[in-house]
Amino acid sequence: YVAFDLNTKIVLSRNLITGQRASLEESIKEGFFSIGKMINWRGILVILYIALIGPLLGIGVSISATENLYIPTFISSVIQDSVIYSALAGAAMLLFLVVGIANMFILHGMIIDDLPIAEASKQSGQLIKANWKDYIKQNLVFIVLIVGSLTLIAVICLFLPLKLITMMPQGWLSRLLTVLFVTAGSAVSVLADLFGVPLYLLKMTQLYYSYKEGREVEYKYNERKEHSEYK
Repeated sequence: YVAFDLNTKIVLSRNLITGQRASLEESIKEGFFSIGKMINWRGILVILYIALIGPLLGIGVSISATENLYIPTFISSVIQDSVIYSALAGAAMLLFLVVGIANMFILHGMIIDDLPIAEASKQSGQLIKANWKDYIKQNLVFIVLIVGSLTLIAVICLFLPLKLITMMPQGWLSRLLTVLFVTAGSAVSVLADLFGVPLYLLKMTQLYYSYKEGREVEYKYNERKEHSEYK
């Protein structure tokens, strides 16, 4: 599932950035069959981090099947009530965060450059170490843009209309408009959930190429489209 979910999205991101011609079916096949590179103890650790540890701690990139995992309340309450447990949990979360950031480009190295997982992990750590300031900056900018866009959409499409509806005379029209705008808000929330991780992986793939080449790499999808039309 990791190979199908994240690896395929990285393949699609690579194709968009480099202008590589490949059908959706070919991209899915490439992402799926990359699972062979993860059948080893390092790969199992990567999968466990992505599928379980990241979602539980609320950090890193996760797959859609497990993104809603959370620590049960009866466990989290025990941790919060103990200074020692809280300190240990904080230290563990910090450790996993550092490990996750250091290996952010491990899947990119395996898929894009066909590196063994050990070399991909080493390369990822080197890229992050050499570019950590820009990496943090790019992540903050991405988060601000996404959160700002969603907030603006929510205000325009949901909160303001619903506020105006409350000022209308109560009747079938106000009820109908309420249902329509609440449905629109739910649709926006679903779309944000669907496209959040793909957009983030697309940005991370662009950074991967930029950090490797030592310069900003632009998307070549438009160039490919124009070239195709010209031909």
